[in-house]
Amino acid sequence: MAILREMVIGQPVEDMFQVLDNDDVRRISAMFAIKHHIDSLWRDVDGLFTGLMPVVQMENQSEKETPRGFDNEFIEILKANLGQQAMGFYRTLNGIKDTLVKRGNEEQCARMFQSKRTR
Repeated sequence: MAILREMVIGQPVEDMFQVLDNDDVRRISAMFAIKHHIDSLWRDVDGLFTGLMPVVQMENQSEKETPRGFDNEFIEILKANLGQQAMGFYRTLNGIKDTLVKRGNEEQCARMFQSKRTR
């Protein structure tokens, strides 16, 4: 508002940099809140998959494929910040679907296909 007032009225705002800085801090805080909420949703999905894998008799791929360590954690953070966090979850979801199709009979596979197609 202060910037708009300066532009319209022509009176300079003495604290222009403070006004800009306060707006930046507010925006950054809002973005961090949204990011934390998104991260909690991904953790919920991960927990769902972790609980579902034994039910469909599938090995937990995340423990077997992803060694722990600073470098791998750093790569995961970069992927999340680039919007590629979903790739691992889609890979796991497709693995669960493949497992169900392999174990299903013809009628069950047809119902899964129909469900997937009309989604």
